[in-house]
Amino acid sequence: MYYSKSNIKGFGIGLEERFYFKSSDSSLRGFYAGPSIGYIQLKENYYDEIYDVFSIGGEFGHQWFMSKHFTADLFSGLGFLVGSETNTEKLSFWYWSFFRVCLVVD
Repeated sequence: MYYSKSNIKGFGIGLEERFYFKSSDSSLRGFYAGPSIGYIQLKENYYDEIYDVFSIGGEFGHQWFMSKHFTADLFSGLGFLVGSETNTEKLSFWYWSFFRVCLVVD
């Protein structure tokens, strides 16, 4: 994932494991729950600062295939972010997230 807004740019990477409930086939649809971890680096050009942020959390939700290549995912997730900026200022906070739409590539 790449992010750019005015003078802030960055990238991030994340991993999550999903455990689907009552899925009779391996179709990756239906209700699920699982853990997630991630890393984000943001660079703010005006003050020339870099933020390194790590996240850990969990989520549960439901995923639908809208067509062969698009999914909708309604979920609730709770996690914790911890990181620092180049001037050694520490940051940490809880976060909550709840919706995404994905493109599936065969």
